[in-house]
Amino acid sequence: MSCAIYKLAHGANFLISSKLFAIGKSTTTLVLHEVVDVMNVIFKKLLSWPNGVEIQVFMEDFKQFCGLPNVQGAIDGTHIIIFKPLTPFSKDYVYHKTKGI
Repeated sequence: MSCAIYKLAHGANFLISSKLFAIGKSTTTLVLHEVVDVMNVIFKKLLSWPNGVEIQVFMEDFKQFCGLPNVQGAIDGTHIIIFKPLTPFSKDYVYHKTKGI
């Protein structure tokens, strides 16, 4: 299972994953498929897409929250600060999320 989690987390190819965990490529492939199958079963029980009235409520809430119409939600909105580069083109760089940081 560890080799499957490693492969999924790092995007490593089967050869790297199998050598790292000292197992064959075919075993890595089988384990990966088993882990993904189990994850799909579990996630289908935990995650669901809203329907009917729920969608309209989420869309209205999202519009009230951030002003974007017709959006049903967002998964992640992480901001990573990138400092303005010291180049001739740096006048074109703007990071809009500087307030409150």
